[in-house]
Amino acid sequence: MRDQAARIPPTDTTLDEVADRAYQLLETLGQVGLMASLAHRMTELLRLRGDLPGSRMWVQRGLDVVHAHPLAAPLAGLLALDEAALVLYELGATVARPHALRAVELLEAAAAAGDPGTEQALSRAQLMLAQIETATRSSAPEEQLRTLIDALAEQAARPGAARDARAALAAARQTLGSAMLRRGQRTEARELLANARKGMEEVTQGHEGRVTGLLVGEAQAMHMALDHAPVAELLERARVLGGGDMDREPDRALPLALHELGLAAGERGDREAAATLLDEAAMLSVSLVPDTDPVRATTAYSRGLLFLADGQFRRAERNLERAIAGWERAYPPDHACHAIGRAALAWARARAGDLPAHEASLELDAATAALADAPGLDVSWLAQLHALRADLTGAPP
Repeated sequence: MRDQAARIPPTDTTLDEVADRAYQLLETLGQVGLMASLAHRMTELLRLRGDLPGSRMWVQRGLDVVHAHPLAAPLAGLLALDEAALVLYELGATVARPHALRAVELLEAAAAAGDPGTEQALSRAQLMLAQIETATRSSAPEEQLRTLIDALAEQAARPGAARDARAALAAARQTLGSAMLRRGQRTEARELLANARKGMEEVTQGHEGRVTGLLVGEAQAMHMALDHAPVAELLERARVLGGGDMDREPDRALPLALHELGLAAGERGDREAAATLLDEAAMLSVSLVPDTDPVRATTAYSRGLLFLADGQFRRAERNLERAIAGWERAYPPDHACHAIGRAALAWARARAGDLPAHEASLELDAATAALADAPGLDVSWLAQLHALRADLTGAPP
């Protein structure tokens, strides 16, 4: 049966039937460790294939085994990590955080007990937790990320290192690079993001869509460093690889690529193209990412500002209200973006004559103060708030 499975491509659903028969046979033989191991492998394979219901079924099988049989306990951490990855994919970073913490705790305990094979899994769990903290907090755990990058680089350099180790290294560099970019450390950010993209390209041949988000991150770094020449090329490549030409399955990072292309069009003064790209990003984000993903809210925010620039205040308000609601789902209450959303909405209402300018100014001042206490947040937000504040001088009193 093992030989039969080895001959079946991972994308062939026939493999699912073979795995199910194998699981039933192992259950009959009482091989609980192999049952949990098979459940872990099938959970990961089906998640990467995009079969989330099948992946959930297998992870639950594995969790049931490790909870009922002490002999399978060493695999509890791996299955907890599988479960955390599923929750992150389906429900977003905030909901996934306690699951990732549980996986780290179990894998740390397994490593302390000397269980073999936990080193790379623990690094992956720590990376997931660091990515969640980076995505949901104003400042990233930079020291932890640097330590992880060193550990993952050592693992990836070992003879015969698995692709997973090199992919995890690329993901860690991307996470730290994005954090550096938000803090305004553009030179280091650009180097980290470029290395992350090159590393991921080496291990994802045939699955180029996974590079989409890395291309967008590198483009953002170059844009903030005022190196505009390659930005359009990187973003267009991200759009194509992400499925923007409908010649392949769309990648989850495609809405972000379209959002950035929309912003670039707006900066060129092409508002029609900007509106089209942002609307497409908003439409695709509904089907490709959960409503807890911040790209939905950020796209609504950007579209709201574009409506404001066109003097369409009511439509701007509706989009900014959606942005505020989306950020509430994506981020914890103390995140500075909530104040930013309220400030932009107050500004829109002031421009429409529905709110006194001095009241809108108070919201803008509150958002500026919130940014002062959030050194890890994108530095461009602050410049934008100052511009909104100055514009209120022309708003109705």
